[in-house]
This record gives sequence, C-alpha cells and structure tokens, in this order.
Amino acid sequence: MLEIEQSVRDYVKDFNFNLVSKDSTGSASPMEQLKKDYIDAIDEITDKYAKMNDDFVKMDKMQQQHYIDTLKEKGVLFKDHDDGTISFEEMKNAELLAKQKEYNDKALQYHRELQEEKWAIDEAMRTQNFEALQQALDDEYVATQQSYDLKKELLTEYQDAVMNSHFNSQQLIWDAASAGIDKLQEGISGLLQGTMTITQAFSKYG
Repeated sequence: MLEIEQSVRDYVKDFNFNLVSKDSTGSASPMEQLKKDYIDAIDEITDKYAKMNDDFVKMDKMQQQHYIDTLKEKGVLFKDHDDGTISFEEMKNAELLAKQKEYNDKALQYHRELQEEKWAIDEAMRTQNFEALQQALDDEYVATQQSYDLKKELLTEYQDAVMNSHFNSQQLIWDAASAGIDKLQEGISGLLQGTMTITQAFSKYG
C-alpha cells in the first residue's frame, strides 16, 4: 500500500512540475526548481522513516528485538507502540525542520539576488526577444541593481546579439538594421548616463 501511495504521489508531483513554464533550454525558473527540490527532499525524508517502520513490521520477534537494541545502542530516538509498529517522529521532524530552514534561506537569497529576474533576462538574451527583455529589465530591477557595469553588460550584449542576427540573416537590409542599432545605442548611452529610464531607452529602438 505504501509503495502505491508513493507512486501516485510522485506521478502527480512530476505532472505538476511538467506544467510550469520552462525556458528555451527546457529548464524551469530558479524558484520553481527550488520548490521542486524542496518537495523531493521532504518526500525522501518522509519515505525513509515510513520504510523504517515498514521494515520493522515485517520482521519476526527476534529480529525486531535486535533492531530495537541496535537503535538504542546508536542513540536513535523512537517510540515502540503497542500495535507492533515503531515511529521516529522526533528525528523525522528535526530533519523536516532543517530542510524547511534550508529552503527558506535559499528562497530569501534568490529573492535578494533577483534570480527570477536574471533568469528571464538570460532567456530574453538567448532568444533575442526584445519585447521580453524590455519587460524583464524594468526600472525597478535596474534601480535595485544600482550597477553601471551590469546595465552596460546586459544592454550591449543584447545590441551585439541583434547586430549579429541582422548581419547573418538580413544582409540585404543592413542599412535599415544599422539605423535601428544606432537608436538602440543612443538609448543605451542615455540609460548609462542617467538621462533616461530603461523604458525610454528601449523606446528609442521601437
């Protein structure tokens, strides 16, 4: 029965994860992956202690007594119940709390480091999606970063990607593409100098 329940649980878990948004490489966002890893870790802990009890129930009396003696010898906290089962709630809860703390700490770190925003920006760069990049590089993100070098790196990298794309696939209309690149460069310069916002900078290219 336990294996059936775990199998159904894992099926539902995998199904739900397969529905979350993925980037062009097939990877989920940092937070979605962190959530999945956390759920997998919780299930692994729960399954471990459930199996320990299941194994105990299947033992004969002599094996059970040896098992209990070994647990005591190793300092394992457990409860031996009258119905012939055994439980390890204290140790299980300690592991679950530790895993929850680890998840909370990482989630806070991801939020502080703007991991979701960086993931969206990387995807926009990878797919050369100007509209998505404009949305990802909003004023709040740039203001939070407060980094001239970061803004320059992100925007000039996108400019180079656009230039390479036009040069490789649209040589015949290079003059028109170059005019658009010049506008983007003007917008980048204005953003880096603080004379315009990210939205205004991108509107130079549109």
